[in-house]
Amino acid sequence: MLVVAVAALAGLLLAACGVAGLSSFQGFPGGPIAGLRHEALAATRQPPLAPDGLQVTTAGGQTIGPDTWTNQANLRLAAALRSPEQGTVLQAEVEFRPVEQPLIGVPNLVGDLGAASVAAPAMDPGHRYQWQVRAREAGGSSGPWTRYAGAIGYAPNPPPAPQVSPLPDDGVLVENSAHLEWTADAGAVGIAGYAYAVDRSPDGAPEAQVNANEPAATVTVDDDGDWFFHVQALDNAGNWSAVATAPLHVDTVSLQIVGVTYRTFAYNPSFGTLPIRFTVNKPSDVTVTILPASADTPLRTYQLGAQQDAVQLAWDGRDDGGQVVPSGSYRFRVQAADQYGRTADAIYKNVLVTQKRIVISLSRQALTAFDGNTVVLSTLVTTGGPELPTPTGTFQILARYSPFTFHSPWPKGSPFWYPDSPTSYAMLFADGGYFIHDAPWRSWFGPGSNAVVGTPGGNGTGTHGCVNVPYGVQSRLFSWTDVGTPVIVTY
Repeated sequence: MLVVAVAALAGLLLAACGVAGLSSFQGFPGGPIAGLRHEALAATRQPPLAPDGLQVTTAGGQTIGPDTWTNQANLRLAAALRSPEQGTVLQAEVEFRPVEQPLIGVPNLVGDLGAASVAAPAMDPGHRYQWQVRAREAGGSSGPWTRYAGAIGYAPNPPPAPQVSPLPDDGVLVENSAHLEWTADAGAVGIAGYAYAVDRSPDGAPEAQVNANEPAATVTVDDDGDWFFHVQALDNAGNWSAVATAPLHVDTVSLQIVGVTYRTFAYNPSFGTLPIRFTVNKPSDVTVTILPASADTPLRTYQLGAQQDAVQLAWDGRDDGGQVVPSGSYRFRVQAADQYGRTADAIYKNVLVTQKRIVISLSRQALTAFDGNTVVLSTLVTTGGPELPTPTGTFQILARYSPFTFHSPWPKGSPFWYPDSPTSYAMLFADGGYFIHDAPWRSWFGPGSNAVVGTPGGNGTGTHGCVNVPYGVQSRLFSWTDVGTPVIVTY
């Protein structure tokens, strides 16, 4: 606001003097007396007062406080200009300089007559400016300076994007919340605050609204899976930085090995492999190692690579060098690791390796038990007759019973029916009810004992498909045989 005071003219005073003939005094219109009085009046005028109400405003009219920063280039410097004289027309004189330069009392900006503000000159980014203002009477003297209380910084460029601190385990979260921290540097301008958000998009961004004053935040997500944390900084000049993004993988379900199945009975590597089956509940890199019963040095390692859901392998009973391992008890270890570093590790016991086998010759009606290449026992037997022969092939002992009573699966009236038949030692070797067992009703074993036509199961006829062994030998064979021992039936 400009306050103008105008001095009263001295015409009336001159008229009141009544001095005639002085109006033609050289150099003063109206005569020498009028000129003297005009000079005297001018000498008594008071200069403008010191301005007050200094303000810096943007082109939109927003006031900027002292010692702050702005990203606005078009600023106006305003002040209330005052004069003790009524009707005086004033104009602003401004000295506007970088804070590195002193104010020397020489104006470098002049406002229009009667104007309340002056446009600030072009400013260099990253610099701060100081200014002072005084009022000058149009065509007359100037008043004292008033200094703006502070400085104005100009920062039109945004600060760098924040740097998000790395999370442990490459951003894998085992809970649905995470505490994140970051750093940001806006230089001398300083940081006013931050905006952050979490979403499913790697290209997302938070709303440009401060929701954190410190460079840290705890975020929570609803579901497992891939999420993205976004953050940007606001500097004190009103500039938003670029968005920084950090990936999060939320995995609250632990990696698990489930549904493990394997043979816990004897396994002879010469007659098949040992199947091992299990399931991993999420995609994982899987390794299986065969271990001794009481040591952790692997005998055989299977690098199965990436697996998902059901996993199976078959151990052939050999070590990594291709040699068959000795008879005994073994373990196997399953290790799984998913792509985010979560692991599962489990050891399973009672894997039994044996070199035992039972060989039955139908043509010789004989049974021989081996441990490796050593004959443990040998005996004559009776096998299935012409009507119900014993199957040939490679089988294994599936179960052992002592005692055991056989019940006829055929009804009475069938030529194959038999009464309940108790035995002391019975070993199931094939599905369908094929056993190796003692036969208290039989006294004849060996060639021909299965060839007589008649009702199976008699003393002089063949069996219903089982293998009958003399009681004393069967007692020893039963004690020696493990579940899983191979049974090889040849013609």
